[in-house]
Amino acid sequence: MYRILKYLPLLLLISTCSSASNELQKKIKEFKECSILIPDDMLVLKGRTESIADKILDDSMPKFIIYYDSLSCNSCQVSHLFELTSLYGLADSSGAFEVMTIFSPKTEEYDELMKELMVRNFDYPLFIDASGSFRRLNRDIPEDVRFHSFLIDEESHPVFVGNPVESYDLWILFNKILKNYEEKK
Repeated sequence: MYRILKYLPLLLLISTCSSASNELQKKIKEFKECSILIPDDMLVLKGRTESIADKILDDSMPKFIIYYDSLSCNSCQVSHLFELTSLYGLADSSGAFEVMTIFSPKTEEYDELMKELMVRNFDYPLFIDASGSFRRLNRDIPEDVRFHSFLIDEESHPVFVGNPVESYDLWILFNKILKNYEEKK
């Protein structure tokens, strides 16, 4: 009896982790059934040039979306933009998908965000959702930030969840999904 009690905390931890993992898998499955809508009222900033997002992307191409909502620290996200260059580079070299980095700042943080982005002079297009329309159109995106980076297919359904630049394992998995996706075409 003592031996069983000795391992009870470990068994409880394993059970808790297993149920948390099951819950995450359930959320991912539900999320993959959603359809993601891209608003056409976003501002696009490439370098220091502003334009409207209405026709900058190819509607028939998969998109990897990185969504920084109004609760995110915009300054923090801007200072880490360089970490996404490998993802943009993969999109350019493979031609298999496009990257959409979407900032959705609070109204009072908009000017500061734009100033920081202009200073960074990022080489790739950044989408600014000043009106919050991305969130309004996509209420099915969980608030859990792990669901704020995802690849959508041509029908706008998520097919991969997570940010591949955050870990080697995610990078490998993302590339496998892209390869499988390309082979199906």
